[in-house]
Parts: sequence; structure tokens; C-alpha cells
Amino acid sequence: MPQNRTRRAEALTRGLPAGLPWQGIRPAPYSVIGQPGKAAPHWFLAALCLLLSACSPAPSPSPAAHTDETKAHWYSQTVQQLAKQNQRAQALIKGGKQDDAAALIQSGEQLSSRLLAVPRPTLGAMEGAGDVDRLYGRMLLSNRNYGWARLFFQKNLVRWKNWKPQTPDTAARLKQAEADIADCDRQLQ
Repeated sequence: MPQNRTRRAEALTRGLPAGLPWQGIRPAPYSVIGQPGKAAPHWFLAALCLLLSACSPAPSPSPAAHTDETKAHWYSQTVQQLAKQNQRAQALIKGGKQDDAAALIQSGEQLSSRLLAVPRPTLGAMEGAGDVDRLYGRMLLSNRNYGWARLFFQKNLVRWKNWKPQTPDTAARLKQAEADIADCDRQLQ
């Protein structure tokens, strides 16, 4: 009888229920590196599992279908909306309503940013963005903000210098940007 009590006490201290077949079997102790016979702490096992799971290769990316955003319905609508806003802003400037034109130009800046964010914007989007920048530069020039005006004219110059393929319209826009910069430089002196 005292032998059974000892087994039960040992089983309870090990966390195993007493009276089961594994009663007399002792689990093999885990060894911490360099210390055989000592049980490994739980944090060590968790860290080891985490380390081993980090060694697995990264999951392969799912092949995403490449969609041409310039063919999307919203893109063509936004290009048309920007062209109309540019025409209205030009008419307001000619009519002497600078504040109303400024509001249209600011909203046009947001539209052009959205249009130019796609990987290969269309010529219509580039023309709309160029018109917004030219109008904004002209307004800044009329307010004697020469540095900011020159910045917008330079954006247009770079835009049309790097546009491929060159067309007569893009060449004319390039010459216009060069003339705007020259006009700005004249007023700076």
C-alpha cells in the first residue's frame, strides 16, 4: 500500500492522473542546449517554433490580373470633367473673376493628380494636367509669385519634352511652356 501512495504522489506532482498505464513511466527530460537532463522552459520552445516558422519560404503572390485603368469608365469621365473645368476657368480668368477661377483650378489639380497616378496616363489626361498647370502658373504670375509660376511652367516643359510620341500638338505645347518660362524670367528681372 505505501508503494501505491508513492506512485500516486509522484503522478500528481508530474501532472499525470494516478492509476493509469503510464503511471510508472517517466517522460524523457528535454535538454536545454548544453544542459542535459533539465527541462526546456516554455518560452524557449515557443521561440524555437517561431524561429523555425520564419525559416519557411514566403508565400507566392497570387497573380493579380493587370487591368488598364485608362480604359476604365471613371478615367474617361474624369478626363472630360477636367477639360470642361479648364475651359470654364479660362473663361472666368478672361472675364476677370480670378477667385472663381482659382477654385476651379484647385479642384482641377486634384483631378489631374488622380489621372496621372495611373501607370501610363493618356494624352488627354496629360493635356488636361498641362492646362491646369499653365492656368495656375498664369494666375501666380499675375499675382507676382514668379518662383511658383516658374515651377508650374517647368512642370509643363518637362511633361512635353519627355512625351512620346511627339505630335504637332505636343510640340506646340512644348514651345508654349518654353515661352511661358521666358515670360516669367523677363518679369523676374
